[in-house]
Amino acid sequence: MPTQSTPPTTINAGEPASSPCRQWGVWFRSIGWAVLVMATAECLRVFTGSNCYVVVADKCCRSAQPTEQFLVNAQRAYGIRSVFNLRDENEDQAWYRRERDTCARLDITLVNAGLASKEQPPAHDFKRLILSMRDCPEPVLIHCANGNDRTSLASAFYLLLRTPASLPEARQQLSLRYGHMYWTKAGCLGRILDSYEEWLQELAKEHRPDRLVYWAEHVYQPEYVTAVLPRRKPVRDNSP
Repeated sequence: MPTQSTPPTTINAGEPASSPCRQWGVWFRSIGWAVLVMATAECLRVFTGSNCYVVVADKCCRSAQPTEQFLVNAQRAYGIRSVFNLRDENEDQAWYRRERDTCARLDITLVNAGLASKEQPPAHDFKRLILSMRDCPEPVLIHCANGNDRTSLASAFYLLLRTPASLPEARQQLSLRYGHMYWTKAGCLGRILDSYEEWLQELAKEHRPDRLVYWAEHVYQPEYVTAVLPRRKPVRDNSP
């Protein structure tokens, strides 16, 4: 008795084929668009928005220039007790007066420690930055104008001064995630950490907060000074 065979499936020319490959293609395109939208939104937040991130839970967060409402919300959400302003004291600027008055109204300590975004600070300014960061009340909000470069450096030093973080862990604050582009002129800020690490290596010592303070007070010099001075022997750290 002859066996019946299943006739082959035919697809007419011009008729779309519903195949697994086509379905996967639609799925991947959808995922691609979703990722693009999320990446665009994140870029806008980093480069034009608040650029707000938690550095250490319940202790420190970082952002771009805060508005009055942002400070109100930050105090409510994070219990902010101090604001670390890396744009320095600027009484002639409306943004500074608003920040100063809002901090006073909310009983928040305002710490002014100016940094430039594309050059290393003079020795006395760097010393002030480190000592102020060591002593400011927590929780603290660290900010500059956009939260990309100066805030990244200060957040790294916060970790080194106030937590058990290592140098590699602190360096993660200077990353593209926060808008810091190390290959631009702003990369000079990250090289401050390089100088500190080189000093530790010359002394065969590990990082400790008190050693960072010592280095800031007695050793640190900005690049535009060290570039014209002969290399000197490392200053010995007198800490145990």
